[in-house]
Amino acid sequence: MNSTDAQAWEDYWERTRRAGVVPEIGARDPALRDYWLAFFTSCAFADDGRTRLLDLGCGHGAVTALAESVARNNLRHFRITCLDVSEAAIDLVTAQHPAVAAVCASADDIPLPDAFFDHVVSQFGIEYAPLEAADEAARVLRPGGSIAFLMHLKNGAIWEECRTNRDALEGVHDSGVLPAFIRLIEEALALRQGRGTRDAFEQADRDLAPCVQAMEGVIREHGKEIGGGLVFRTYADIAHMYRKMNAFEPAEVIAWAEKVEAAMAAWRERMQSMLDAALDETALTAWRERLAAGGLTVDEPARLALGEPARDGAWILRGKKVSR
Repeated sequence: MNSTDAQAWEDYWERTRRAGVVPEIGARDPALRDYWLAFFTSCAFADDGRTRLLDLGCGHGAVTALAESVARNNLRHFRITCLDVSEAAIDLVTAQHPAVAAVCASADDIPLPDAFFDHVVSQFGIEYAPLEAADEAARVLRPGGSIAFLMHLKNGAIWEECRTNRDALEGVHDSGVLPAFIRLIEEALALRQGRGTRDAFEQADRDLAPCVQAMEGVIREHGKEIGGGLVFRTYADIAHMYRKMNAFEPAEVIAWAEKVEAAMAAWRERMQSMLDAALDETALTAWRERLAAGGLTVDEPARLALGEPARDGAWILRGKKVSR
């Protein structure tokens, strides 16, 4: 993962942590949840009740939560280690899953012993790292242990969703609505303090109008839920503050607009990072070959259907380390 991608994810998880958001427990799509429940159930009964598990690119711990639920329901013990490049994500994991060991590191440089884990898993995480992450996954896996990776599928359902979100957020950015709104508020403040002119304020007001219209066009094209609802909430907030401009402290409005602009920029970068990480068949073959070079027998990749109506959305990559 390059520094820009890593920073985009750090910004995302840091905002989540600061906001006090408790992420949804478990994977969002039922197909993802069902996949992991079946996998961890097989682990629970194959490992004599004690399993060492590494969750690579763990995020807030969606996969870890499912592993814990399987262990709890089947009276098994999973020793889980979560690894993510984002310190904010690790903070979230440790807050929600205090029993796990949490490590802030990149998947291509895992600071953990050789042959330590029974299973190494990842859901939309390891593919953000360089191919060296395959070497590391093989290194920390014990002989006889298994890997299970769900990886972004290029041109799949999630890829299309990410592209749509990126395009919508780029449309809002290109509209210039937030800088134009900030300028209007600054001119309103200057006029209130006797530093500005009515003409400057009215020109800022006229300049804002086409920006708002462009933002409305983004919402019409993509719907109110695009960008996790952030685009429409921003539009509604601008409309509310515009109508009652004198009721708000200008400095607070400007700070709000700058914060939203930064959030949208980080979200755009995150969407682009996800698009860049998605694998076509050629890229997936490279991952399989690196895992095989590390001593794994790797199954033929499969595709996991997601959403309604169901569409291929993820690669399933499974393998087992050869016992020597």
